[in-house]
Amino acid sequence: MKVNWANVGRDHWEGHQEEILDMIERMEWQEIGEGLTLAMSPGEGIKFLIKEFKIPKVDKIAISNELAPFSLYGICGHYKNADVKAYFVDEGSHISSLCQEVEEKLCKI
Repeated sequence: MKVNWANVGRDHWEGHQEEILDMIERMEWQEIGEGLTLAMSPGEGIKFLIKEFKIPKVDKIAISNELAPFSLYGICGHYKNADVKAYFVDEGSHISSLCQEVEEKLCKI
């Protein structure tokens, strides 16, 4: 699995990659479905991110407060050639992209 760090979120991760990867490792993923309930702010933020970044086939999300006072969001999407877990930092006034874990799918011939 490859981790791509977003340049726009550099002020959050620069020099802290290992700590952030540890936080990401501890995130609890929730399946998207009828039983999923979220507070309005993270729920609307996640919906916006899925639409803005055109993340396809989202089946799981994760929310963490380990970056307090900021929130850490995870969104798991499935592209034709890769499965991606995208991570974002919600600062209250705006949301920044942090990094993506990319697992490429091998082509079957």
